[in-house]
Amino acid sequence: MLASAIAYVVLPIDLISAKRIPIIGWLDEVVSLTVAYQKVCKYITPDMERRADAILDRWFTEYTPYIEVTD
Repeated sequence: MLASAIAYVVLPIDLISAKRIPIIGWLDEVVSLTVAYQKVCKYITPDMERRADAILDRWFTEYTPYIEVTD
């Protein structure tokens, strides 16, 4: 499901062309990604989240706090 939604965004063929109707053409791609994301999220368990967090902690061991500088 997720792969097909990404393919729909990447491939040049659309149901609603973004060249003809720009706003609606982009919205159909956003909707397809959103629906795919919601369907995939149903199957993510807390154990999967814990394992993914453990992997990310191994990959990114250092955390450097930063201060946002604004003018």
